[in-house]
Amino acid sequence: MNGFTGQPAGTGSHGSDATAPGNFPVYSCFDSTNVLICGYKSDVVEQLRKVIEEGGGAVGTKASHRWQPHIIVCGSSCDATYREARKLLHNVPVVTKDWVEACVQRHKQLPVQSFAMRPLAGAHVCITNFAAAERAAIQQQAEAAGANFSAELHKDRCTHLICKTAAGAKYKAARDWGTCHLVQRSWLEDSLQLGYAAA
Repeated sequence: MNGFTGQPAGTGSHGSDATAPGNFPVYSCFDSTNVLICGYKSDVVEQLRKVIEEGGGAVGTKASHRWQPHIIVCGSSCDATYREARKLLHNVPVVTKDWVEACVQRHKQLPVQSFAMRPLAGAHVCITNFAAAERAAIQQQAEAAGANFSAELHKDRCTHLICKTAAGAKYKAARDWGTCHLVQRSWLEDSLQLGYAAA
């Protein structure tokens, strides 16, 4: 996690001399705040959990009717936990882990607007069988929404192949690999309307 190094130390979740990794004082900038963390690797989740709990917050990794977060910290709109949470929670702000780091650095809970997660954050998009003008428009839309765009299809990276027709080398390779979603252009429009990657 950028800027977070070392181990947290302090006197407890509300201790005034608690410090975050990197010797940033946490104080109580997450006091009484429920935070859902999803869409990150387990080591990053644990780093975030330690920092937030040192600052007096409570951390969950799954939303439910019994436990609802005040804020969601997410790294990928493709994450299944995140999509399930959005079905339950329509007005909860969603930010990236940069918000947590900034709060720690400023020693207070900051407004979320500048740290909002974009609708297709975490998605890796490739397209096939589109004309040049359509290709450029789709790329612009996808990147503006936070997706990574590649002209080449990568088995270990691509999460969505946007297809105009069910034909061609890219389509056949992605179908045979079974590692990415084969979608139409309407998927992009649906995702932008939902605010996260459509299923």
